[in-house]
Formats: sequence, C-alpha cells, structure tokens
Amino acid sequence: MAADAQHEYFGSDRFLGDEVVVSSVVTRVLGGKSFALDGSEYGDESLLVLTPDGIGDVEEGDVVNVSGYVERFVQADHAEEHGVFDEGVHDVYADEEFLRADHIWKGALTTQGAPTPSR
Repeated sequence: MAADAQHEYFGSDRFLGDEVVVSSVVTRVLGGKSFALDGSEYGDESLLVLTPDGIGDVEEGDVVNVSGYVERFVQADHAEEHGVFDEGVHDVYADEEFLRADHIWKGALTTQGAPTPSR
C-alpha cells in the first residue's frame, strides 16, 4: 500500500522539526526508551521511536499512537537521554529521520483522528 504524500513524514528531511502523530504496529522493542514501528504508511520501512520517559508497557505487536517531533538520528546525540548505547541495535537508523516521542498511547485511531482506548 503506497503512502499518501501528506503522511510521508519520514521519507525525506522535508518534515524535520515538525510535530506529527502516527499510528502503527510495534515491530520491535529496542530498549527501555526505544522501539520500532511499521513505517510503511509514513515514508519508511521501519520507524524508530525514542522517548526520554521510557516506553512503559509497550510490546511487540501492539498498535500504538505516538505524537512527537521528526528529527534526524545521530546516535551520539541521543545515547545518554534515550539509552541508545548499543550501535548494533540502532545503527540501521543512522542519519535517518526518527520520531522523538512526547506521548505514546495504545489503541487504533478512529477515522476522526481520536484515539480508541485499548482494553
């Protein structure tokens, strides 16, 4: 399924610094402060999400919504705040756009864009 151009936040540097909301499936938990989403609807195969507050009870396979800012991933810039020390885990995202999360919540978005709480 091709992504709409308006939602390809992570396919180029066009949206760097912009605040966005994405909704997708967690494909891999990378650590206590990072995980990957299926980014196919947003311009990239895999979307790195980093959060200084920790990922909480997010698990692989969960549908989550994430609001935050599009930034470029440079491991050294995020190592301490986000616990991104293992280059083998995060090096695939080097110099790519990622989502610096402000808020993470579980459940699919409704067609109106409001979250549907998971139970």
